[in-house]
Parts: sequence; C-alpha cells; structure tokens
Amino acid sequence: MNQVKWIPLAVLVAAIFFSFFFGLGSAPLFNKDEGAFCEATREMMASGNYVMTYMNGEPRYDKPILIYWLQAASAGVFGLNEFALRFPSALAAALWALATWLFVRRQWNADKAFLATFLLVTAAQITIIAKAAIADALLNFFIVTAMFSVYRFFETDRKRFMYLAYAAMAFGMLTKGPVAVLIPFAVSFLFCWRQRALKRWLRAVFDPVGILIFLAIALPWYAAVLHDQGMGFINGFFLKHNVKRFGGALEGHAGSLVYYLPVVLIGVMPYTGLLLASTRKVKEDFAAPITQFLWLWFLFVFVLFSFSGTKLPHYVIYGYTPLFILMALRVDELRRDRWLLVPAAAFFAVALLAPLSLPWLIPHVKDAMAAALMQAASDSIGWGYILPLIAALVLILGLGVVPGLSRRIKIAGVGLACMMIVNLVGMSLAGDVLHLPVKEAAQIARANDYNVVIWKIGERAPSFVFYSGKLTEKRLPMNGDIIFTESKLLRDLGDADIIYERNGVVLARLTHIFGT
Repeated sequence: MNQVKWIPLAVLVAAIFFSFFFGLGSAPLFNKDEGAFCEATREMMASGNYVMTYMNGEPRYDKPILIYWLQAASAGVFGLNEFALRFPSALAAALWALATWLFVRRQWNADKAFLATFLLVTAAQITIIAKAAIADALLNFFIVTAMFSVYRFFETDRKRFMYLAYAAMAFGMLTKGPVAVLIPFAVSFLFCWRQRALKRWLRAVFDPVGILIFLAIALPWYAAVLHDQGMGFINGFFLKHNVKRFGGALEGHAGSLVYYLPVVLIGVMPYTGLLLASTRKVKEDFAAPITQFLWLWFLFVFVLFSFSGTKLPHYVIYGYTPLFILMALRVDELRRDRWLLVPAAAFFAVALLAPLSLPWLIPHVKDAMAAALMQAASDSIGWGYILPLIAALVLILGLGVVPGLSRRIKIAGVGLACMMIVNLVGMSLAGDVLHLPVKEAAQIARANDYNVVIWKIGERAPSFVFYSGKLTEKRLPMNGDIIFTESKLLRDLGDADIIYERNGVVLARLTHIFGT
C-alpha cells in the first residue's frame, strides 16, 4: 500500500524534473525578454551595482530587482550561462508546484493534490514559462503563496497566514511590482464582499504588523533606487511600465477584449477539453467558499488583463493555478475520456501538419525577415521533428483504444507527451531558427573583439549584447563599421563584406553606404 501511495509522488517529481529542469541550458536565450533580463544581470555583475539595472548601458526600469539578484547568485555558482540564468525560474516553478500540492492536499486529499499539480506542471504554457530567464515564474510563486495564505487566513483566522501573505506580496513587489499586491488585494475584497466579511478584510488590510512586514521587505530597495535614480525611476517604472502599460499598448503589444480567450485555451493544452468541461460547473462552484475563491481569482486576472491596453500571453498565467485546481476537482465527473484525448490529438496533429503549409505560404509573405525565418523552419523540419509527433499521436490513440486504463493513467500519458513535445521539439526548433543565429553572430563578434553597431534590430535581439560580452552602439552606421542588422536592411543600406549571415540576420563590415 505504501508503495502505491508513493507512485503518484514519483510521477510528479519526474514531471517537475523533465518539465522545469531537463535541458534547461540547451537552447539559446530567447529574444527579446530573456536576452534583456540576462544582459541586465551580466551588466550588474560586471559593474558591481546591485541597486539599479542597466541594459546595454542604459537604465532598465522595466522590472524590480529580485530576479536579477537571483540570476546573479545562480551565475556566481554555475557560471554566466543559459542554465544558471534560467535556474531561478525553474526553482521558483518547482516551489510554485509544491505550494499548489500542499494547499490542495490540505483542502481536499492527496489524489486531488496530485492531479492539480500534475496538470499545472505539464501544461504547455507553464513548462515554457518555467524555463524562461524572466520574472514570471518567480512572481507566480509569490502570487500563489499570497493567495493560498489569504484563503487560509479567512478560513482559520490565524494571523500567521495573513503575515505570510504580506511577506509574499512584498517579495512579489520586488519581483514585478504592484501587480503582486493588486491581485491578492482585489480578489480577497471580492471574496469577502460575497462572504459578507468586509470588516475582517478591512482589519487584515490595515493590520499594522502585516504592513510593517511588507515595508521591511520591499521598502529598502525602492528607497535605494529612488535615491539613486529619482524621477527617472518613477517615470520609467511606475508611470511607463505600470500605469501606461495598462492604459495603452506599450511597445506595440495590443489586442482585442477576447485576446486572452485563445491564449488560455492553448496555454492549458493538452487539458483544454477538461477546462471546457469544468466551466459547466461554475454556478455550482460559486456555492462553496473555496471554489468560489478560485473562480474569483481566475476571473479577476482574466478580466483585468483583457481590459489592459498592453497584452502579452504570459500575463494571464497569474490566474492559471486556480484553473488547474478546479479541473482536478472535475476529472472524475467527465462522462467521456474524449475530453482528455481529442484536444491533445488535435494539438499534435496540427503541429505535425503545419510545416507542410510553409512552402506554399513563403512566396506570399512580403516581409523578407519573416519569409527567411519560415524558410529556415521549413528546412529544419526533419525526422527529429516528425517522429516524436507521430509517436505522441500513436500514444494518444493507444490510450483511447487500450481497454482497462484508468483516467489517471491517461492524464499522465497525455501530459507527459505534451510536455516532452513542447520542450524537446517545439522549443528546440524555435531556439535554433529564431535565436541561435543571434548567438552565433555575437560569438563571432566576441572572438574577434569587434566594436559592433546594432542597426534597427537591437530591441528585437538584446541577447546579441549578452553573448558578445560588450556594449554595442545604436547609431547611423558609417563606412568601415561592423554592423549587426537584418539582411533586408543591409541590402538597402549599402555594400558590405558579409562576416556571418543566417535566417535573416547578418553581421557585416560596411564598405560603402548608398548615397555617400
């Protein structure tokens, strides 16, 4: 019996390892987010300035300091490489999974805890964010810790849970800013309003010990950076990257009110069918405090970012954890297993057949860079891509026709197959096609100690600065300059000696600028 009880835990540990840690350093840094975070960490370590971050020599106000500190600490142990810079995110994701398992086990049982955590760990968008050297996996850990603590406080009235929520929000404030406070604050208000417990909510919000805990953790760095940067930090971080990000489409990241609907349906893949089936029980779920709390959590995040002017796919992940818990509660209520198997089979089939359309699409693409990337993707599709997808499809079909398999075995098979495909096939292909050329060009520049001018591509390729190990100039190129740019831009700029060119990017020495 004890051996049987350990099997789900062993499966869960294996899933966490393969989803979050396996191959952590195998892909080049993805642009632009990973490149920008990691270059800021490199410059922090090089300068010894651990208060303010810089990217290519310019202040980077995008995010607070905690993820950079953790990346620097990891790099101090493992070296300045992709594995070290992604390790804090993977570790945070593992703690996020552990927090989910502990909460669900306490609220329900070990079986539901396994299901909820396994769904979270193996979902497509989670396995991607857990391997990304950015702030979001860490922020999600602090958000779920705060949210679970908030519910435990209102369930038990034990102040230690309230103080843990304050501490988690403070660390979240150091990770990504006010959103770490806004979500627990707003969801707890809505929940207490529905539970007719607003007086308790007000006492918790204005608890002096909790406020002191929050200020003791978050205030010192904010005070230090304000002293160092003054209004530059206020304008850059609070006004631009928080207020303006919500009010308008920052950096071109716009979208409609329904933007996050397909994001969620794809992001929870291969469990989209289970999610759709679970939504039929929303009214019933609102009758119980715990499931009402979970739905309010997801719905607030979904609505908040749907109305935000700036939209990025990973924003809605802050509300994914309650979805996985709610899905776990409904697994045994499914009438048919096709809710589990059909979406996964469709996902793998589309991934297998989509490359066949590339040769037809490429001649109709007007953007030269996009056409070059599509051609590179088409050229990269080989048996290393095709066979794993065929194997995944065969597995899904087998799960559907082999008699006697339990629903949990089918979930495990579907989840592990999706996780391995996303990690070993999808991310590998994206890394090689989109980001490896930037790394290779930068390594050539570093080996030859080139002083490089980045021309109209810097915002899209900050990892070039990281891999070159040297700040680059952003100015109008001149004859004799070594430049890094898009191939199509070089052709319009002038004659050049090509040093490196691949997949639409080029490192070259300018010999003659047109018009001079």
